[in-house]
Amino acid sequence: MFSCYPEVLAEQPRMVALRRHFHAHPELSFAEHATAARVAEELRGTPGVTSVVEGVGRTGVVALIVGGA
Repeated sequence: MFSCYPEVLAEQPRMVALRRHFHAHPELSFAEHATAARVAEELRGTPGVTSVVEGVGRTGVVALIVGGA
């Protein structure tokens, strides 16, 4: 599926592990504090992410991603 995007394919194991973590640690709607913190942490460590804002709509996270194609 992502064979033409090797950089995406390289991240697949990390993304699967992250999805499994979220499913193993569910939170109630509008109370996803640990989930939001983990998403913000992951985004801050992602190349191209220049800004991460937490607390949008209580537990939302917004990131500015700058890059090329």
